[in-house]
Amino acid sequence: MKVKNKWGYIDVKGNYVIDPQFEDASLSPSPFKEGLACVKFGKLFGYINKKGKMVIPPVFRIPCGFSNGVAGYAKGGYINKEGKYIWRPNKN
Repeated sequence: MKVKNKWGYIDVKGNYVIDPQFEDASLSPSPFKEGLACVKFGKLFGYINKKGKMVIPPVFRIPCGFSNGVAGYAKGGYINKEGKYIWRPNKN
């Protein structure tokens, strides 16, 4: 839910479970994929858990959701749910 240009999360009763604090969090109709949601800080995206704790810092320019424990990122590589790169393309 967006309030004063910041996004947060509410439960089914309309109570805030994560206060509005993100530039964007509207990236998907079901934002928590595999327990993580992609949120925007400034111009970069990171991932939070369902308690609002940042688990992968905002270092990505283009967000991607998780599937089977991995997420793609803009330069063609993949990260795991701990934010570790599991594959990076060659820089040739």
